Amino acid sequence: MGTERHRETPAKDYLAVVVALGKQLSTLAHPQEQIYAYCGALRTICPWSEKVYFLFPEEGADRPKRVFLCERKSQGLTTLGWQALTPEERDLLEGVAAKGRRRRKSGVQKKGPGVNAVGRGSQAVPLSLQAAIPLSSGSGPEGWVVLAGTKEQKSAWGEEDLNAVSVCTDMLSASLDRARLFENVLHAKKEWERTADAIRDVVMIIDREWSVRRGNRQLAELGHVAVKGLQGKKCHALLASQQEICTSCPAVATLETGEEATAEVFREDREAVFQVWSYPILDPSGDLESVAVYEKDITEYKWMQQKLAHAEKMGVLGQLAAAVAHELNNPLSGVLSFSQILLKEMDPDLPYVEDLKNIEHAALRCKKIVEDLLAFARKPETGIHEPVGLGEVIDQTLSLLRPKLEAKGTRVELELPSSLPKLPIHPDPLHQILVNLISNAQDSLEEDGVLKLKARQAKEKGRKYVLLSVQDTGPGIPKRNMKKIFEPFFTTKGPGEGTGLGLSICRRLMESFGGSIEVSSSTARGTTFLLKFPLTQA
Repeated sequence: MGTERHRETPAKDYLAVVVALGKQLSTLAHPQEQIYAYCGALRTICPWSEKVYFLFPEEGADRPKRVFLCERKSQGLTTLGWQALTPEERDLLEGVAAKGRRRRKSGVQKKGPGVNAVGRGSQAVPLSLQAAIPLSSGSGPEGWVVLAGTKEQKSAWGEEDLNAVSVCTDMLSASLDRARLFENVLHAKKEWERTADAIRDVVMIIDREWSVRRGNRQLAELGHVAVKGLQGKKCHALLASQQEICTSCPAVATLETGEEATAEVFREDREAVFQVWSYPILDPSGDLESVAVYEKDITEYKWMQQKLAHAEKMGVLGQLAAAVAHELNNPLSGVLSFSQILLKEMDPDLPYVEDLKNIEHAALRCKKIVEDLLAFARKPETGIHEPVGLGEVIDQTLSLLRPKLEAKGTRVELELPSSLPKLPIHPDPLHQILVNLISNAQDSLEEDGVLKLKARQAKEKGRKYVLLSVQDTGPGIPKRNMKKIFEPFFTTKGPGEGTGLGLSICRRLMESFGGSIEVSSSTARGTTFLLKFPLTQA
């Protein structure tokens, strides 16, 4: 409290006042409360002062925006704007503020008692300036305590009074400085809390017992507790709802070695993968006190990594499939050709005819697999071509598959409006899509099943589409298989009945058109594939 000033100890009569003020200031945190307590002490030391003004000029401003006023005859502290002061008060206080500006510009350090007992600033001012005492501290702005009273009251001032006021003012300066520091620390604390809460990843501090000391709002939301209720909770109970420490948690290594660590942690309850970092927090002696933990959900990133790896694998597989298919075509053609020649020339009654038919059937099955592999590896057609009518391609496909449909007694229902516009796509891949979908539907149907093809025009987000649904009355697709049906080589058919490439090819071709394919299925309604063909470019 004013260690740079050297004043005489106040008279013994004032010691009780100074001590009482010191106790009051130590319990008060708000600056205005501290100033009011100081004014109470001044009423005892110099009861003849009519008014006490507190000026806190802002940096670069000619005068303070606000002035605090404490009057002898009234209770409380009044906050006034500069314009609310009377002209006489502004005249009185401007002189003090101007003197403070001159001292700051000159760089002169304040020494001595720091009390300026001067006479009236202007003959027109009814109050006399009894004292202007600087309020200053190491970190806060400079201010002034201005005591004003009548000319007759000024004569009552003595050296002991001035010393007592100076000591009290030093105590107020130190208290205001402490309040400012406390406010800055509190503001910084709140700012850090808001910063941590703004992070949508988990940030927390844990001790050696795995108890949370502090955590952000994301941790509280995941743990379903209030932020204030985080302290003392076990981190693994909040994040994984378990009593044991999370497997692979890097904080284990940090607690053992005192070094930072990172690891991927999988949590079964959320079916998610997290990247977790742990950092040591040391006490003043350098020993590990606690651990800071930062946790980020990388589930989507890992999923994208897997998709990218799968896409690269499928690219290589496509190239391999094309090479293998071309290599197999020649020997297969020979096997198929010679088996068919032998069947034509051989006597039907010979016992080897059935064996040749089996060879022919196996060769045809292999040929179908090779064709599917080539279709899977082939680049979709993107050249210039005439628009194709959807109805025409459907008629051609049904004509090709009609014997197979009639063999099961499948009834085909068509709803194809004649007003449908033509599609700006190549007819060959469209034909391939329809063959795959209709063949799959026919395979799933029981005797006398129904296959329904319905088309209509639609508009979504400013783009026009033709929507085609291929619906069957079969048993439907089990839920466990719904996410897998478009994966290459996934099939529920028996050995030799399918390659598992049909739907994967359909989706790839639809995406090459800029369209999409969706599926819905239930045991009550069967399965419906919805094809969306764009009529305009994106």
